[in-house]
Amino acid sequence: DWIIVYLPGADNISLKMDKITGGEQVKATWIDPVNGTRTLIGNFPASGTRSFSSPKTWEDAILLLEKNRFS
Repeated sequence: DWIIVYLPGADNISLKMDKITGGEQVKATWIDPVNGTRTLIGNFPASGTRSFSSPKTWEDAILLLEKNRFS
């Protein structure tokens, strides 16, 4: 239903979106571990591979991918 990835610095990551099952769309959100602020990246197809780049001004980042329950 979800994937969570911790990035210790400014970095890029590629993930197989079909690892999220149960929906056609995946909701992607950045979470700032320093203050808990969430930034919605968007909704993406639950297929193929997608690259994500952490926000450049953040010390570290958490990427949360979860099935979009409304797709």
